[in-house]
Amino acid sequence: MTELVNNYQGAGTYEVTWNGKNDLGQHVASGTYIYQVNAGSFSQTKKMVMLK
Repeated sequence: MTELVNNYQGAGTYEVTWNGKNDLGQHVASGTYIYQVNAGSFSQTKKMVMLK
């Protein structure tokens, strides 16, 4: 699992760009990936598609 952001951020809109690498620094294959957003008691899981 790769963690993109793990710090306090105030209310607002944010954008995070994933470089397409796993936690070992290796490029991942094209496909469907699951991501999760957690903020306090809020948690949401969605899918994204990685195309090369």
